[in-house]
Amino acid sequence: MTVIAIEPHADDVFLGCYSLLKLGLIDEVITVAYCGKVRKEETRNMLNFFNIEGKTLNYPDGKLTLFFHNIQYDINNVGEYGDIIFLPSNYEIHPDHKTISELEFPGCKIIEYSIGKLPDNLEGFTFTQFRFKEKMKLFKKLYPSQYESLKSTNFDFLECEYFRVRK
Repeated sequence: MTVIAIEPHADDVFLGCYSLLKLGLIDEVITVAYCGKVRKEETRNMLNFFNIEGKTLNYPDGKLTLFFHNIQYDINNVGEYGDIIFLPSNYEIHPDHKTISELEFPGCKIIEYSIGKLPDNLEGFTFTQFRFKEKMKLFKKLYPSQYESLKSTNFDFLECEYFRVRK
């Protein structure tokens, strides 16, 4: 069984699926948007830290909606995709997150993960609790540029991770 997590931006899988990374349950991470050399290097450090494979598709950050069909095509041609695919939840506010949440993988189990916004109704969601301080300490180490940037915007770092199987 192969498990792939797809993230619109470098750091999204870390923020939304840290517990799965820590447990070694993700085999590969595909980053869709190119977010600059620094963030690409930070993602490489994260992949090396957890000893998992990764690819970057290099689409323009903030404009993934314009390239939806190209992204779907490219991901389908990356190779055989996994048995289980983790995607951002479709209730995320960021347009790039919403776009990636709409990707289709016939025959695969799709599990949505939350990055920073929870829906009003948590019906159908399961959540994992983890050592939040440990996660944030590692986030600061692996993604220093994003840690400072998100902190300055009062980003709502979730103390639990929320997952939902797509129906």
